[in-house]
Amino acid sequence: MSREAGIIERVDAWRSNFVNHHTHPEWLGGLSIMLLWAVVAFADSGLVFGAGAVVFGVILHYVAMESGSHTWMWLATGVVLLYVLVAYVVLLSDLGPLALTAGGASALAYNETVRVNYMRRRDSVIDPSVFVGSAMAVAVAAGIGLVGIGATVAIGDGTQRAWLWMPGAALAVSIVAYLLVVVPTIRVPANSDRRWVPGTRIPPPDSTD
Repeated sequence: MSREAGIIERVDAWRSNFVNHHTHPEWLGGLSIMLLWAVVAFADSGLVFGAGAVVFGVILHYVAMESGSHTWMWLATGVVLLYVLVAYVVLLSDLGPLALTAGGASALAYNETVRVNYMRRRDSVIDPSVFVGSAMAVAVAAGIGLVGIGATVAIGDGTQRAWLWMPGAALAVSIVAYLLVVVPTIRVPANSDRRWVPGTRIPPPDSTD
């Protein structure tokens, strides 16, 4: 094989691998969330800041997805939250705390897209219910947050003790989150409490296979 043919073959292999990895729904979904908040947060800040926020978000998303590092995943999620806060201050403050709640839910969804992509990259045979369970967990968390904050706003509106409802709602949400996240792991099957190795089948959460 000639040198030119070898280069062409490597480029084709890289391109095929890139397209295969970067067209997964969670990869594109996470990128969409990052870009959405970057644009909303800095749309009125001028071309330089707006373009800089978008480019930075794209690069950080790429690194977070490609690195397989939870540190990068949390950093990228933190940047999404930062964009949400900036967007709230400059544009969405009139919508009240529900806007922040929706933004927080989208950041949780972003974090989950990265986590799911990490599972896919291990070349494991992932049971479809794992994806369904992930989506349901995000939906439940978002629903609890929206209902809790909505109830807090409705109950506290026009009262002199509205501040009492906020810690109460936060406590209630924390308890529900604990029940959803921690309690299911207490009686985890024996084969689920060990570190998975590449190629091992990842079963649904309630499976004992």
